[in-house]
Amino acid sequence: MVRIDHFGPHEVHLTTSRYTNGRIAVQLIENGEPYATVSVNVPEAPIGDDDFFVKNYSENEGLLEELLHVGLIEFTGRFVEAGGLGSLPACRLGVIAH
Repeated sequence: MVRIDHFGPHEVHLTTSRYTNGRIAVQLIENGEPYATVSVNVPEAPIGDDDFFVKNYSENEGLLEELLHVGLIEFTGRFVEAGGLGSLPACRLGVIAH
């Protein structure tokens, strides 16, 4: 469990699974319930096997910065333009998430 501050304090843990195309899907869980879907699947955009695109819009605004701050994810230095979704950062799991 990791404490984050995203519209208030939350105790969360990170879970991963795979989208149907094999890419990493990332969620935050709080008290056994989904708190946030961290990743977004952009099938047409190339990405490394261990990387994922972060949903940094709508209800996830500010979450990227907090997850980077606590070490759950690491920024790869890459962005992808995803149509109406805007510019999405590519990240990978941080040391604390392993």
